[in-house]
Amino acid sequence: MGFILSSTKLGRYVYAIGSNEMGARQVGINIRWYKLGVYLVSGLSCALAAIVLMGRMDSSSGKMAQMFELDAIAAVILGGTSLFGGRGSLWGSLLGAILIGMIRNGMNLLEVSQFKQMMAIGAVVIIAVWIDVIRRKRLLRK
Repeated sequence: MGFILSSTKLGRYVYAIGSNEMGARQVGINIRWYKLGVYLVSGLSCALAAIVLMGRMDSSSGKMAQMFELDAIAAVILGGTSLFGGRGSLWGSLLGAILIGMIRNGMNLLEVSQFKQMMAIGAVVIIAVWIDVIRRKRLLRK
């Protein structure tokens, strides 16, 4: 996926749509089909992750991966992907996931409650978004 996003027309179009959807539409990108494709790949990735998780746990439940989305969002934001679109990388997201995993593991070893872990990860997300907003303001001033 990293190669596709960084080196193909599809990747450039995905970044263009994420950065400025109206601008991408005006240059002739068929936004509907590209968004459908991105959501399709995302759904297939989620299905694959669910199958792997079921295999690890030897069971399934609708609540088995509850609050994993917070970790996923935190990892992507820590990896440098902007919530406002148009910026990000697969390698940065991977490093963010490793960092979130290390934070979670450390808190588990320190026997921190799940509620406090969610609060800590939420605080990390808020700080990362705040840094992203400040960075965007500086870029807009230039």
